[in-house]
Amino acid sequence: MDNLALPLERRKLLAFFIIVAVGLMVSSMDIYLPAMPIMRDYFQTTEFWMQICLMISPLNSAVLGIIFGRLSDIYGRCPLLYTSFIFFLIGALGCCFVDSIESFFVCRFVQSVGVGGLGVLGVVILADMFHGIAYARYMAIYGSMFPIVFAISPLVGAWVTEHFGWRSPFVLNFTLMVLVATVLCKLLPETLRKGENANQGGFKELWFKSKMLLQDKEFLLMALGHALPISLTGLFLANGSFIFIDGFGFTPTLFAVCQAIPIGVNFIGATMYRHSISRLGLKGALRVGVVGFSAFILAASALLLHQLPESPSIILFIFCISNFVMAFIVATCATRAFEIFPNDRGLSVSIVASLRNLFFAIIVSIAGFFFNGTIVPVYIAMILVVAVVLVILLAALQRPLSFAEEKSS
Repeated sequence: MDNLALPLERRKLLAFFIIVAVGLMVSSMDIYLPAMPIMRDYFQTTEFWMQICLMISPLNSAVLGIIFGRLSDIYGRCPLLYTSFIFFLIGALGCCFVDSIESFFVCRFVQSVGVGGLGVLGVVILADMFHGIAYARYMAIYGSMFPIVFAISPLVGAWVTEHFGWRSPFVLNFTLMVLVATVLCKLLPETLRKGENANQGGFKELWFKSKMLLQDKEFLLMALGHALPISLTGLFLANGSFIFIDGFGFTPTLFAVCQAIPIGVNFIGATMYRHSISRLGLKGALRVGVVGFSAFILAASALLLHQLPESPSIILFIFCISNFVMAFIVATCATRAFEIFPNDRGLSVSIVASLRNLFFAIIVSIAGFFFNGTIVPVYIAMILVVAVVLVILLAALQRPLSFAEEKSS
């Protein structure tokens, strides 16, 4: 079935369930964080091995996402989506019954295969169904979903763990994903249009195609412009509890409330982006990002130089600056990146997703090595990342960039 024949309301419904599926995929990475000390004792293992099981999803999916994306360009989206669901659900079900750290690692590995596929295919299918500004609006929702899910999932996991035991977060995640997967398998048609099957090139051209994409300056700028800013959220979430609970004496509940503030600001930014992108256009959105990120560097530098007090409210306010404008950058860069090579959209999305996951894991891990219990190393890492993104955005603004529909209008 040609995706262009789908009515708009049908596409919106499918987009909703796709976003929910990706949200559940993201939640699988951290919904069990509050249960990790209990699991460590149950498995009679160490924090190190629990962390290894945690990090396997972003690292494994960074590699496997490219394979899923390329195969979806060759064989279609639905077969690869169903395969991703199967791997995810088998691994998730196994996590509900494991009795050792070794079996838990294996189940998390199997589940991460599905994570690699779902993370790429969700974006690819949305790109098949929506284009230009309409797609940019969905990418704004997609981008704001990550920090929201990262914040809410541990709270849900803590509640169900307290009432039903450490296996309950895995049971909940598995059950909800079964429901969403069933709906999508029933309602979703093949969205890869005829004539778009990877230029008939086959899987053997993966290396050649990947090299071609990464050597394209516009694609590389847009890919990096999307991938790098998301690590800012990871830097804050990975270290925020230690800063606010250990450093400022917050209770876990008070910290959860404070953590929701920048997440709410991110959602506001995404909402404003969705309503203003048709007026701003691609370059207008990137200029908003340049202004916002410049303001973040000035404010964060002022705090590090003791020109601003190192108080919880100031720390949150500064992070809110970057969170507000992040949607303008992340959604815009992703939308344009996926338009550049429309016949290789699956591979384009998978490369961008792999870069995002790699940068997320590497930057957060390096910053964690230097973490000293204060906001200082976190903001230093954020400033370095934002400075690189500013260089990328300024370079992009020098090029004749626009959305595909801006060019045709």
